[in-house]
Amino acid sequence: QSYRMDANITLNNLTVTGKTDAPVQDATLSLMISPLVLNGSLSLANASSFLNSNNINVSIKGNFNNNGTYTYGTNLTTFNGGIQSITGTSLTSFYDLDVLSLTSLTVNNNFTVNRNLTISNGNLILGSNRLTLLGNIINNGSYTDNNSTGGIALSGNSQQQVSGTGSFGLLDLNNINGARLYSDIN
Repeated sequence: QSYRMDANITLNNLTVTGKTDAPVQDATLSLMISPLVLNGSLSLANASSFLNSNNINVSIKGNFNNNGTYTYGTNLTTFNGGIQSITGTSLTSFYDLDVLSLTSLTVNNNFTVNRNLTISNGNLILGSNRLTLLGNIINNGSYTDNNSTGGIALSGNSQQQVSGTGSFGLLDLNNINGARLYSDIN
């Protein structure tokens, strides 16, 4: 089944659940016009659950449990709650990602940010997970990792920019065009 949504008000929680018993039936939710703003959590319940942003911004104050497919397009995904997490069995990647958490955002898998990462506030907790960044980073909060396999890998195709007054964990330069620092790294 395909569903379209245009919510011009803030929603609490949103769960997309496809049918996994025979016969399998996908549930695909596509955003139409207005940004999706959640005061609670977003859950893609299983492998038959799909959320297509259609390049429309998504803002989450709760957790993101992704066991399905999140199609971000060219949108900005913002986490702006308290203590938040990204969990689930599916790889969750983003186009632009803004970590605006009051406290922290913890991730449970490696993931990719296909353009820019902004850590506006709070702590992005990577642990042993690797964030592959293809664009620029502005860090005015902090990110932490295990200082071994985790951290942020700058892996773009053109020179990347690193700026901000926040605290940095492991930052791996994997870009033949290099990176330019616009502020001191702590």
